[in-house]
Amino acid sequence: MNRATGKPHGMSFPLVTIRDMVRVQKMLMDEMQIREWVAVVGGSMGGMQALEWSILYPDRVRTCVLIATCHRLSPMGIAYNDVARQAILSDPGWLGGEYYGGPGPVKGLAIARMLGMVKYGTAEMFDRKFNRTLAGTGDELDFWSAYEVERYLRYQGEKLVARFDANSYLYLLKAMDTHDVCRGRGAWRRCCSGQKLPSS
Repeated sequence: MNRATGKPHGMSFPLVTIRDMVRVQKMLMDEMQIREWVAVVGGSMGGMQALEWSILYPDRVRTCVLIATCHRLSPMGIAYNDVARQAILSDPGWLGGEYYGGPGPVKGLAIARMLGMVKYGTAEMFDRKFNRTLAGTGDELDFWSAYEVERYLRYQGEKLVARFDANSYLYLLKAMDTHDVCRGRGAWRRCCSGQKLPSS
C-alpha cells in the first residue's frame, strides 16, 4: 500500500531487482540472527537469487545450488517475458495497473502463466507427459475439443489468477529481464572469483 494515498501502489512502485531481493533476504537473515546458510538453492528466478547470494555475500553461504537458471537472462528469455507482459498489458481489465477493487486482467495473467509453463518445459517433456491425448471424450476434428496439454495449460493459468497479483507478475518478469550479476562488477570471471564485489 502507498502510505501517502492509502491505495495500492500499482505501477508507481519502484523497480525491484534480483539484487534487491537478496539484500532484503539478508536483512531478514540478520534480524533472525542466522550467521550463514548451509545452502542456497533455487531454480529459475530462485536460482538467480542463489547465484547473487554467492556473489554478494560469499562469507554467508556454504553451498550454492543453481537449477535451470543463468547469470543474466538471454534475449530469448526476455522475448518470452515480453509476450507474457503484453498479454497482461493488453487485457482491458489491466486499466493501466489501477484495477484494484475490480477483477483485474484475469485473462491476460492466465495467458502469461500459460506461456511461462510452456517455457519451463521441453518438447520431449511435453511429448512424454501429454502426447496428443484428447481431454475428455471429444472428437479431435471438433473445433472446440481440447488436448490434454491445452487443458493443463488453461488450468495452470486459472490457478495462478486465483492467487497472484498481475502487477506483481509484471514486476517479477522485469526483475528477471534486468538481472545481470556482472552489472557494475566487471567480467564474468571476476564475478565468480569469490572476492568481495560491489553491491550496487
